[in-house]
Amino acid sequence: MRLPLPLFAGIAFIAISCNKNSQSTPTPIPNNKAMVWIKNYGGSFNDFAYSVVQTPDNNYVMAGSTRSVDGDIGGSRAGYDAWIAKFDGNGAKIWSKTYGGNNDDYIRSIINTTDGGFLVAGYSFLANNTNTSWVLKIDANGNFQWQKDFTGNGDSKANAIIAANDGGYILAGYSYNSASSYNGWVAKLDASGNTVWSKTYGGSAEDYAQSVVKAGGGGYLVVGESKSLDGDIPRGNGNMDGWVLKIDDAGNKVWSKIYGGTSDDSFNSIVKTAEDGFLVAGYTNSSNGDITRNNGHNDEWVMKLDAAGNKAWSKTYGGANDDYATGIVNSTDGGFVVVGYTNSTNGDVTRSAGDFGGWLVKADASGTKKVVSTYGGEYDDFTSGLINTTDNGYLISGYTTINNTNHDAWLVKVGDLQ
Repeated sequence: MRLPLPLFAGIAFIAISCNKNSQSTPTPIPNNKAMVWIKNYGGSFNDFAYSVVQTPDNNYVMAGSTRSVDGDIGGSRAGYDAWIAKFDGNGAKIWSKTYGGNNDDYIRSIINTTDGGFLVAGYSFLANNTNTSWVLKIDANGNFQWQKDFTGNGDSKANAIIAANDGGYILAGYSYNSASSYNGWVAKLDASGNTVWSKTYGGSAEDYAQSVVKAGGGGYLVVGESKSLDGDIPRGNGNMDGWVLKIDDAGNKVWSKIYGGTSDDSFNSIVKTAEDGFLVAGYTNSSNGDITRNNGHNDEWVMKLDAAGNKAWSKTYGGANDDYATGIVNSTDGGFVVVGYTNSTNGDVTRSAGDFGGWLVKADASGTKKVVSTYGGEYDDFTSGLINTTDNGYLISGYTTINNTNHDAWLVKVGDLQ
């Protein structure tokens, strides 16, 4: 099961309007904690932001996809193109560039590289409902340097890329296997994008890798979801479970664990904590097993794990409708901040609107909720990621619905939430 792209909903939500690439700060909405600016970018068609990084010069680079040929987007295209744009600290556009061929091309993850450029990962549509994972390297000004695809894996999609422990990069996603299902897939690339090793993990049902992070002492933790009951999957709690996989630097499995209850549970984000533990975030539909509370339908779900994958605690946040987490980062006070989207209007979500919208939860180290905030507009707003910024704030990426039809890429700068 694949999650829809995240939405923004909030607490005490009131509709606002943002003009494309607006240089003014919209009127804050109630419970709109510490918002510095909120802006959307794109053209007349659909435009999406999936990932963002802060650069050494304190600017931001956003990566996603676009169907537009006007507005902030130039050129012409037959389908969706990969789209990368740079903005200054106030959200003003510095440059905007597109990449791709005649078919649809999408970016899911972007990272800074040591030469001042960027590396992005995603996938390109081939034919017959088949996609190939794709990695693109650009310089500091967005100029193309090289690209690699992975058509040998059959239908595959890359969801995340990080710098490797020993140089090069680690790519994570999923690929189609001979058993007519998907497996989690991780590849090690060298500095030029050449494959050092490529391995799949999972069982005979569907297994997906969504995110990856370095582990303390070497190796990596990969998170996602699994429906398997065999192979690399030790047991099953329900229809779909949150899945955490530990691998060493050579890609060998160290351990594999699942978490959740008897309904659907999924992880899509992970961050390493100061004591070599981990925080994983996603959603759950369960009310038993590792889940101690369900507010209704899907809840935003955060778990704390130690270095060996043992559960320290499990928390859910949300209301009577659907609530999802899409990004999690550490906060400077030892807690964490998680962003997601919701269409709830009760429970932990005190807003009046029923459309999907984005929300933010700040919690302490034990998962106790401290701050809840809302950002959004008149129609559905989706979040896709979250990063820490050097001013002790945060930047949220996603997309917003324009006139209840098309979408614009969307960035929200949030200040210190202490």
